Amino acid sequence: MSTPFKEFSIVAFFLLLLTNISTAQSIVAEEDVSFNILKWHYNYYPNSESKQWYTMGEGAYQVELFFEGKDMTITYTAEGKRLEEMVDLTKNVPVSVSYYLDEKYGKYKVIEFVKITTFDDDHTGFRLKLKSKDFGDDLISFDQNLVPVSGELLTNN
Repeated sequence: MSTPFKEFSIVAFFLLLLTNISTAQSIVAEEDVSFNILKWHYNYYPNSESKQWYTMGEGAYQVELFFEGKDMTITYTAEGKRLEEMVDLTKNVPVSVSYYLDEKYGKYKVIEFVKITTFDDDHTGFRLKLKSKDFGDDLISFDQNLVPVSGELLTNN
């Protein structure tokens, strides 16, 4: 059974993620990234292909990479500790999510579906952006069990 606090904390988690995503970034070359970060990065994601590194302020870095057939974005502290991992699953939307979307939206197009893991609290969730003819753009958050926990209509058609 969910409690109001649990529901609030799930929604707060996703709002925090959206805030983190919009943080100002500066592009940086991999050779300018601290060794502390790189050693942990290649430990967690061996043989990964880094696409682009960004500074996030306060010594934190973010990297876009390709690992084990998936596009990912990882955020690290200055010490090399992983803060967040985002895995692009847009091409692999689970059947249960598709059934939910079919029922609620009818015709729609999935723009983005990502799995988000935060390591400081070991929490996993999912975020889906879609566009539908009847509802416009929508952003839906799912918990670790792919149960919708919040939705935010981004535009009206």
